[in-house]
Amino acid sequence: MKLSRVVFFLSAMSLWPLCGMAQSNEAKLLTNLQNCLEGFSDCNAKQLDAREQVALAQAKQEQNFEDCYDGFFDCDSSKLSSEERGLVAHAAEDRNLQNCLDGIGDCNKSELSEPARQLAQEAERIKGLAGCLDDMEGCALSNMAPWEKEATAQAMQDYNFRNCLEGLGECDSSKLNGQEQTDVARATRTRNLQSCTWDGSGCDEALRGAVAKQKQEASNRQPAKTKKTD
Repeated sequence: MKLSRVVFFLSAMSLWPLCGMAQSNEAKLLTNLQNCLEGFSDCNAKQLDAREQVALAQAKQEQNFEDCYDGFFDCDSSKLSSEERGLVAHAAEDRNLQNCLDGIGDCNKSELSEPARQLAQEAERIKGLAGCLDDMEGCALSNMAPWEKEATAQAMQDYNFRNCLEGLGECDSSKLNGQEQTDVARATRTRNLQSCTWDGSGCDEALRGAVAKQKQEASNRQPAKTKKTD
């Protein structure tokens, strides 16, 4: 009885490396299949069985369709079905229209339908108006509607007033009305006073003496300190 248990134990021990080797080989095959499905260079297609070959072919077909649908350069349109070609063509039309609307990327207006072309032209006009309202640079008024020209003119006036008020950028004081000129003069004087009071950089010399005088008068108004008596 004891001898039979020993024989069984030795037999199990001899089979254990074989099980480990089988599991290791199976893991390698699965890793290889995953590499092939994901298009990695470590793929060894010769190790795939018939079922895995079919799965790999299907994965490549789906990846090619996604590349074509997204407009990637490695698309092989010859491998697409008629239904897939229709979907890819529709996606390309949408992508082209989006580029025309955004003003980014390749835009081929000749491929747009008439409604899409009108929509792209309207988007271009709106973008031009937004550019005029934002920074006033490269603003073309010639193709604008009357209300757009009026809005742009008002934006330009506000832009000029803000530059004059902040002392930054180009300022044309001749385009300011009476109240705006008063506000700009007050803001300019305040900046000069701050410069003279803080560090003197950019200080108007005409105000330097006035600031020194104000400091002296403020010092004179302070009550004199008296010594405490015991």
